[in-house]
Amino acid sequence: MSTILRTLANLRKVGIRYQGDTKAGTLIGKDNFGNKYFENLEDELPLRTRWVDYKEDEFDP
Repeated sequence: MSTILRTLANLRKVGIRYQGDTKAGTLIGKDNFGNKYFENLEDELPLRTRWVDYKEDEFDP
């Protein structure tokens, strides 16, 4: 049940941009390839507090 509530809360924060896992967090950094690194230590499940949005999956030019 907590996963459903977490998903709905994150949908409200970031909106629907693409299909996949809905996550909301703080941008930690960006590398030379355009990949963005995020972190959320409060609302995420253990071992799922950091993630990468890859440049190749961006829909904005």
